[in-house]
Amino acid sequence: MCMVTLACLTQAALAQGTKGPGKDSEVIDVKSQAANFRVYTSEAGKFYVVPAKVDLDGMVFYGDGKTMHQQRIIGGGSSGDGSMDFAIWAPRAVNLQQGSLTIAADGGAVVQCNREHPVTLTPATPGESQRVLTKAAFHKPLWKRMSKFLARDDNGVYFFVDVLRDTGKGHRVFIGQKGAMKAMPMTNIVDDAAGQIYGTKRGELRIVANEGEKASWRKGKKEEKLTILDPGDNRYLVYRELGIYGQLGTICDDE
Repeated sequence: MCMVTLACLTQAALAQGTKGPGKDSEVIDVKSQAANFRVYTSEAGKFYVVPAKVDLDGMVFYGDGKTMHQQRIIGGGSSGDGSMDFAIWAPRAVNLQQGSLTIAADGGAVVQCNREHPVTLTPATPGESQRVLTKAAFHKPLWKRMSKFLARDDNGVYFFVDVLRDTGKGHRVFIGQKGAMKAMPMTNIVDDAAGQIYGTKRGELRIVANEGEKASWRKGKKEEKLTILDPGDNRYLVYRELGIYGQLGTICDDE
């Protein structure tokens, strides 16, 4: 079994997605490589484009057949018989660490976004495959942000911070109960070795890094301690139940 690393997958995928001057850097040229891909469909009408051979590392796409987004591959493997397995960043997967797409040696394909309900894919017809590979718009991953901080108070009000994945900048603060989170207009941001202070029009979210991480919400003279939660351990809460985000462009968006 030849294991595929995240670094190799990401570098290869992004390298093939680079366009020349004046071109949309988010667009990936799949049309010129159409013969190197296989297309599958699901009963829900979604399309999955996967490499026909192993050396197209990371080039896995998902979408409606008109707009396709590259998936963030976080692991996987392949073998000499043509079988491939892709572990895919998909925070809405149910009771799983990530989503997965498995291609068997005989060409069969299975997507797993729910431990209890794997989904068998069907090879697209030659006409469907040709249409998707030559007419669809293929883009780099849709989702550009990542979780930075999550906490809640004793009344079930959540406090969430996200940032741009590539730069760690672009802080945003969301506050509210599950399903009713609102983005807060920012008035000030302090981010240094001592911790973070996010000033909003409603109050200040304070995160102290030294002496063990602590967090509080300060509104006027009143300061309330918060219970810190690990965003990684609460992926489904963050990406589905809190109601902050819409479509992420991943294979498990509909879970």
